Amino acid sequence: YNQKPQLERSMHSLNADFHPFRKLVTISVTLASAFLFRGLNTLHTFNLNTLHHYIQNRDKDTGLLTVMNHKSVFDDPLLTSTLIPLGITLWNQSKLRWGVCAADICFRSNSHSLKTMFLHECILAGKVLPIVRLGGLNQIELKVASHVLCRGDWLHLYPEGRCEQKSRIELIRHGIAKVVVMNVMETGK
Repeated sequence: YNQKPQLERSMHSLNADFHPFRKLVTISVTLASAFLFRGLNTLHTFNLNTLHHYIQNRDKDTGLLTVMNHKSVFDDPLLTSTLIPLGITLWNQSKLRWGVCAADICFRSNSHSLKTMFLHECILAGKVLPIVRLGGLNQIELKVASHVLCRGDWLHLYPEGRCEQKSRIELIRHGIAKVVVMNVMETGK
């Protein structure tokens, strides 16, 4: 993981109102996930209307932080995109969630091939930022994640930092608290 160029692309994606592939990536993923979770399976949700309320109706400068246990690689982006109202995916993509993914998984930089660069751009288009596992509490990636909340966006995190098959959230990584504290210190909320 080459930190500097990837962070520059992340910040550009974060600051850009429009990513050239964002609509294509998010609509494609949403349709595929709807087919998988609602067409081929039965998806049961509880209090989904509460999540929808906070996605759609919070103050413009109030960030939204959601967490959920990470059971499988299908959780994000497939399951989370199924939970978001379709109208947001189609017409108001600024309200879609930002997420983080381990840099060594989603942002491998051992190759500068066209395929790797295209994959990185698709991941960024899907509003995913890199995070360095065991990178410490002072890594710049945590500041970028906190910036998402500070500017009033939605940040969705998996606090265990890995897929966990247990039915409850296990040990929460310290970086989650750091993101929250940085947000409170900057915004007072």
